[in-house]
Amino acid sequence: MLNPYRRRLKVYGMRMKSVVVLGVLGLALSADIPAVAQDLPASIGAGDNPSGAALSAAMAGQVKASAASADNPLVDDGKAAYDAERYGEALRLWMPEAEKGDPSAQFDMGLLYYFGKGVPQDYAKAAEWCQKSADKGLAEAQGSLGLMYAHGQGVAQNYATAMGWDRKAASQNVSHAQINIGMLYENGRGVPEDYAAAADWYKKAADQGAAAGQYDLARLYELGAGVTQDYSAAADLYQKAADQDFAPAQYNLGLLYQNGYGVRRDLVAAAGLYRKAADQGFAGGQHNLAMMYDHGLGVSLDYAAATAWFRKAADQGLGAAQFNLGLQYEKGRGVPQDYGTALTWFRKAAAQGLTDAQNNIGAFYEKGYGVTQDYTTAADWYQKAADQGDATAQNNLGSLYHDGRGVPQDDVLAFSWYKKSADQGWAQGQHNLGVAFMNGLGHSQDHAAAAEWFRKAADQGIAEAQYSLGTLYVLGQGVPQDYALAASWTRKAADQGFADAQYNLGLFYALGMGVKQDYIQAYKWSSLAVSHASSTEIRSKATQNKRGAAGFMTAAQVAKAEALAKAWKPVVATPGA
Repeated sequence: MLNPYRRRLKVYGMRMKSVVVLGVLGLALSADIPAVAQDLPASIGAGDNPSGAALSAAMAGQVKASAASADNPLVDDGKAAYDAERYGEALRLWMPEAEKGDPSAQFDMGLLYYFGKGVPQDYAKAAEWCQKSADKGLAEAQGSLGLMYAHGQGVAQNYATAMGWDRKAASQNVSHAQINIGMLYENGRGVPEDYAAAADWYKKAADQGAAAGQYDLARLYELGAGVTQDYSAAADLYQKAADQDFAPAQYNLGLLYQNGYGVRRDLVAAAGLYRKAADQGFAGGQHNLAMMYDHGLGVSLDYAAATAWFRKAADQGLGAAQFNLGLQYEKGRGVPQDYGTALTWFRKAAAQGLTDAQNNIGAFYEKGYGVTQDYTTAADWYQKAADQGDATAQNNLGSLYHDGRGVPQDDVLAFSWYKKSADQGWAQGQHNLGVAFMNGLGHSQDHAAAAEWFRKAADQGIAEAQYSLGTLYVLGQGVPQDYALAASWTRKAADQGFADAQYNLGLFYALGMGVKQDYIQAYKWSSLAVSHASSTEIRSKATQNKRGAAGFMTAAQVAKAEALAKAWKPVVATPGA
């Protein structure tokens, strides 16, 4: 019969782990790049064109404005035809008047060419007609011409010229010109960067009720750029713009409700706002509504609905949506599992530079999901993402270098990539860096450093790191020998179903190391190790320990231990717990 008091603790070596991280993106978007942090209050905007979302809207509103102010019945008749979507008739009415020099008709002709209504879309002709009208002093034309110069539509991009036309229009209270001046100041285009000046110009437009101005001013309040950061003020302004069905504002207001910035956190309200933006075809709203369905936030969990909305946004080219649609196919959520289709969508997102997608393509090649397993190609994709600072890819590339798969075996390079990943807080990178320090791989052996990195990863709930840290406390390597702490960390890993930890925890209970001796618990954890072990060695030794513990137990105690093992369920790790 096994005597547990004589049995030596089996300490299995700390193992490297190449982690395939196929996680979903978060709900926030920052500028034009999808963010991975779900709870950041980022907004669409900034970048090269903070008011770019309003460009077409600003131009579109001018048909109504110019025609209504025209002192020409034929121009008014053209406006009526345009509103009835009889664009050919509007063209026939406006063209002769424009050729006669009527500034309103000239401007309206510019808008027809800008939007391609009744004529092929032609920005150059749009700019030509706007120029004729602007030269005659029509404020709306001056403002629209300024927008076109700012964005290089139909004319060579020229910020100074844009500012000149915008100032002419802004002095006549044309709101979209005021917004464009704000954009130029915000981005330092043709003028020194000046957020305070940008805020002043956005406010002029916002005070006139312009949704785009309200939206842009709200962004600055949210960011604290040029004004004191004030989420409540941002929420109020977003609400005003959202009430005018301005989709970007509906989206950003949804983010505030989702995260509880400036408003009470309300996931139902957030989902409702995303839906309003999504229903207008706004890709960010479609993506975030999909995320809400995918996680059951503010709406009932519905993978099919999530997939449908991801597809709408993905079809518009939104990289985050393309990535997440790939995840739906990879996981078989809302669609049949299909690695090939998942890979197709990952490639679309990767082509836009999305590092999560590049990493996942690497993972597919490493694991042979939907493609022939190819470590060299996996390494190439990991390298692309790692070079852009993706911590997951850095860790995975390090694992390939450690194992010599797809790249020459090189522990020094493996260590370097683990360090880059770990320094960014990626838990698996921290664990693998600890393994490298523990075993002197690519760096001199340093048990204290190993313990430090294991602890960082363990605090984030990584079972392997919790187990490894427990092992160091058993051995007194890099930390003072402490069986109680060893048992505590080993228990955390065992609770997650890590078989090595379950095996050791069974021994702790059998030997009374760091815990009160308890053969029922020893039997339970040894049984679980047998069930979960992936190696024959652990399974065999855990079976021996289970039998040994049974020798000190009554039949009733064995039955109780077996019931406990049967009822056991893994604990989902909570970082920091």
